[in-house]
Amino acid sequence: MCGRYTLKTSPQQLMSLFQVPVLPETAPRYNIAPTQQVLVFRAADEADAGNAGNAGQFPGENTVATPAAEAAGAARQATLMRWGLVPSWAKDLTIGSQMINARSETAAEKPSFRSAFVRRRCLIPADGFYEWQKLADGRKQPWWIHPADGGVLAFAGLWEIWSGGGQVAPVVTCTILTTAAGPDVQGLHDRMPVILSPEDWGLWLSGAASKTQLQSLMQPLPAGRLQLQKVSTLVNRPAVDSPACLEPLSD
Repeated sequence: MCGRYTLKTSPQQLMSLFQVPVLPETAPRYNIAPTQQVLVFRAADEADAGNAGNAGQFPGENTVATPAAEAAGAARQATLMRWGLVPSWAKDLTIGSQMINARSETAAEKPSFRSAFVRRRCLIPADGFYEWQKLADGRKQPWWIHPADGGVLAFAGLWEIWSGGGQVAPVVTCTILTTAAGPDVQGLHDRMPVILSPEDWGLWLSGAASKTQLQSLMQPLPAGRLQLQKVSTLVNRPAVDSPACLEPLSD
């Protein structure tokens, strides 16, 4: 799973990498936690998805997204969303804290996620994420998992609009898709975020992508792509969001 992550990359780098003209005001984040506002990139033509909550349908499986359709997914908008997806039919926001992750293997079928999987996919940027190792004495040791090349990760995400049946101002929420842990992470956990390569971002955001195409993207990273760094237990506390969370610990 993915329950905490970091994003300390500069706004200028993010705008260049994700090809967006402007970002919401953000600060470096060292301990992003569920229910907080997080930076998200989505297709620009989805910004006013007025029929959020409708199931929708994938394109026919005999069709594939063309280069032009993938290019449409390259026109992106940066926005802030509440981390923890709340389905449009939920009674209140509390369910979101239990839906910070969605299993990629079943998201297309589960009632909570299937509409968003068809119509509201997004990219959630990070430069690392945390996982906890269970020690023999019962304690849990946090590790920061980050790109071996020092770059930026793009988690595959879904988003949804919740308005309490039209009774309250709309709240936009999101979740991070997970997959089986790749070789670099298997020693800590059996799951990890779905991390998309830059060449796949346009397809992931394209409204013309088929279910088969999307499923082909949701794979574990191969060995050597991620590095692990043992860090302070300060990260255990969501209220602590400072560079001290990333202080390396020696064995």
